[in-house]
Amino acid sequence: MKINIEIEDLLKVKRQNEVIEERLFYVNEKLKKLSIKEKAYDLRTQEELADVKRLEELGLRSLFKKVLGNLNEEIEKERKEYLAAVLRHKSIEEEIEILEYEKQLLQDRYVSPTLIAKDLSSLTKKKEFLLKSYDTSFSKELFKRESELGRYKLLSHKTGKSIKLANASSKIILSIKSELVKLLEVNGWPLINKGLHGGMLKKAYIDKARAKAIQANVRLEEFGDSVQKLFREKELAFSMEPFVDFINHFYENLISDYEIKRKLESTLQDLDQILKDVEDNKEFISSEQKKYDQIIAIKQSDLNEYILAYETKKGT
Repeated sequence: MKINIEIEDLLKVKRQNEVIEERLFYVNEKLKKLSIKEKAYDLRTQEELADVKRLEELGLRSLFKKVLGNLNEEIEKERKEYLAAVLRHKSIEEEIEILEYEKQLLQDRYVSPTLIAKDLSSLTKKKEFLLKSYDTSFSKELFKRESELGRYKLLSHKTGKSIKLANASSKIILSIKSELVKLLEVNGWPLINKGLHGGMLKKAYIDKARAKAIQANVRLEEFGDSVQKLFREKELAFSMEPFVDFINHFYENLISDYEIKRKLESTLQDLDQILKDVEDNKEFISSEQKKYDQIIAIKQSDLNEYILAYETKKGT
C-alpha cells in the first residue's frame, strides 16, 4: 500500500500546485495593471505639486489674485487635489507591496510541473512493475491496452515516414521543373535563330532534369508504396513516363524545336499534376497522423490513469 500513499501524496501536491498556478497568474495580471496605474498617479502627483508651487510663486500676479480674493481658495483647491493624488498613489503602492509579498510566498510553494510529472511517471512505472509481478488480471488488461497504444504509435510513425517521402518527391520534381523552365527561356525558340550556344544550354538543362527524374521515380515509387500499405483504398500510380518520352525525343532530334517546346509545356503540366497529387495525398496523410496522435495522447492518459487508480491487495 505504500506506493499508493506516495502516489496520492504527489497527486495532492499536483492539485495544490494547479491552484497556486492559477493564483500566480491572477496576481501577475493584477500587478501589471497596478504598475500602469502607479506610474499614472506618480505623474499626476508631480503635476498637482507643480500646480501648487506655481500658485505660491506667482509674485505680482499672486497679489492681483489676492486683491480679487480668490488666490487662497485656488491654492487650497490645488493642495486638496495634490493630497488626494498622493493618497491614491500611496494606496496603489501599498497594494503592489502586498501582492509582491503574496507572489513571493506563492513562488516559494510552487513546484515545477515538469518535476511533478517526472516523479509521477517514476511512481507509475514502479507501481506497474509491482502489479505485473503479483496481479495476473492487471497484466492481461495492461498488455491489451499497451498493444492498442503501440498500434497507433506504429501508424503515426509510418505516416510520418510517408510525409517525409512526399516532401522529398516534391522537392525533386520542383528541381526538375526549374531546369525545364530555364530551357524555355533559352534564346532560339522557336525554329528560327538556332545556334550552337543555345543548343548546348538546352542540352545542359535537359541533362540536369533527366538526372533528377531518375531520383524522382525512386522517391515517387517509395511514397506510393508507403501510402498504399497504410491506406489500401488509395490507388496511386505516379509516372514520369511523359517526361522520359520528351527527353528521348529531344536527344534523338526526331522533332523540331517547335514540337519540342509544345511537348515541354505539356510535360510541365504533367509535373504540376504529379505535384498536386503528392501534396493532396500528403495533406490527407497529415490529417490522419494528427488523428493518430490525438488517439495516442488519450490512450496514454487513460493507461496512466488506469495504473494509478488500480487497487490490489498484493504488492502495493
